[in-house]
Amino acid sequence: MLTIDIGYRKALPIRAIQFCSHGSINALSVAAFLANPESIPGEFDGRTYPDPNHPLTKYDRPPTSFRLDELGKIDRLPPGVFHSIPDAVEAAMESSDPIGPIKALPPGVFVWLDEIKVLFDYLDFQYTRQEDNARGFVEHFREWRDTPLLPMNEAALGIVLEGVEQAVQTAKKGKVKRSGPGGIDPITQSLADAESIRVHKLTGRYPKKETLAAFIEEKTGKKFSTVMREFRSLKAHK
Repeated sequence: MLTIDIGYRKALPIRAIQFCSHGSINALSVAAFLANPESIPGEFDGRTYPDPNHPLTKYDRPPTSFRLDELGKIDRLPPGVFHSIPDAVEAAMESSDPIGPIKALPPGVFVWLDEIKVLFDYLDFQYTRQEDNARGFVEHFREWRDTPLLPMNEAALGIVLEGVEQAVQTAKKGKVKRSGPGGIDPITQSLADAESIRVHKLTGRYPKKETLAAFIEEKTGKKFSTVMREFRSLKAHK
């Protein structure tokens, strides 16, 4: 597995995305959405809009990248941090090093696994539709795997996992430091934020805190009362 556990969610280093998607999301695509979240825009389709799990409806924007700070908390990284990364990856693609574009991506940077899978499913749907329109049904071999189908050699694996071990230890440290009955939990808060944005996109309204807590309770297995203490709503509700 190339994923790591952070709280109740799994994260994937950005250097592993190309391998897990088998090239469907290559290093240049990763660099592009890191530097500009609008580089892979979503698409509204009234025919699929009623289905919240359809790839066109479920996808809104690329996942947000993050590191773990010294306390084990999520440190979300703004696009401006990566403004030069696409140029670096393009330059690496012209070199003779086949893994050069991967090395041009910064180490120790992660995205949430569930969010990158949403992007993969969206692109897979788009590619399939384009292929069908162009040539009729075409069998393809796009498949997401948390562990790549073809094993990486030791050198490539070391490059992909650079900075990951430190992040794992930091995450464990952060988990130990977090104690007590209350306080905002960054993982719970990120789940609440993502669900609030999704519901607002579909309905134009933010869900009530109780609704979000029930959703997170089902997703994580935490008690409802615990979840209620661990996040704040995006917007106040009457």
